[in-house]
Amino acid sequence: MTRRRSGLTALACVAFCIACDGNSGNHPPAPSSTLSDPPPAAYAPALRLAGAQLTRASDPAATGYPFTTNRAGRWYRVSLHEWTAGLLPGSLWALYDLTGEALYRERALLWQAPLEARASYARTHDGGLVFGPSFARAFACTADPRHAAVAEQAARALSSRYRPAVGALEARDRPPGPVRVQLDTMAQLPLLVWATRVRHLDEAGMRAHAHGAFTAQRLVDAAGQAHAY
Repeated sequence: MTRRRSGLTALACVAFCIACDGNSGNHPPAPSSTLSDPPPAAYAPALRLAGAQLTRASDPAATGYPFTTNRAGRWYRVSLHEWTAGLLPGSLWALYDLTGEALYRERALLWQAPLEARASYARTHDGGLVFGPSFARAFACTADPRHAAVAEQAARALSSRYRPAVGALEARDRPPGPVRVQLDTMAQLPLLVWATRVRHLDEAGMRAHAHGAFTAQRLVDAAGQAHAY
């Protein structure tokens, strides 16, 4: 049975990746390694709410990374090996970028540090969502080359999942058989685009471009519905 998902998210991801030029030798300017301009004052209530929630979620005494909440609003936490592990430090970096508050930087560094151990893990496509929001964003906020080196390592691992015979990245290792391509991989591609723009890994960008084109042609139909391949 074909699995169907919202086409709007798929099309937005496809448009993003195809718009990024993966051609060798043609690099758009790398993102600046500085904090963003202060947000409009109207955003202040939302930032305060997000800050309070993330401060609780990133408690140094907690064990595991937030995944889902129960009906009482308590976190169910998972290990650093889950695909969502980079989202907590990524959210903290986003708040640091917007506010400049040192607490968010310190918590982001605390929670992203254990993730480095999985930077070279190449058996799934999950590295894009783990290392894009965390180490790649950390480099954008701090200009610390150590963060960029870890993000590059993860990008190389993700890029290695490209299957030339199909023209796309395989989602995860499986027993021998047909290559399995998932719509979810679109969410991983920004790390490859980052690696091309910031680290000049042209092959990673070309593979992201090819995967985006494959998804547009094979996984999204004319009605905007997405399908498994």
